[in-house]
Amino acid sequence: MNDVANAVRAAMPGVRADLEQLVRIPGIAFDGFDHEPVRRGADEVQRLLAEAGAATARQIRHGEGQPSVLAHFPAPEGQPTVLLYAH
Repeated sequence: MNDVANAVRAAMPGVRADLEQLVRIPGIAFDGFDHEPVRRGADEVQRLLAEAGAATARQIRHGEGQPSVLAHFPAPEGQPTVLLYAH
């Protein structure tokens, strides 16, 4: 258990810096609002997921809507799939 605690402790500064960078990007998307920051936020999330080892990390759009980021981290053989949805 100490190995896990030490790994989390070592990773936390970088995780916090990434989160601080993400929350600085406005995430409001309504008519008349500049949507560039929303796209920039999606770019950043995609980059972070790719750096975290996602087998795939891509953006998808439905029509003229805002981007969603879809990433896939394969589970070990025989293990369940987990779906996370957040906005």
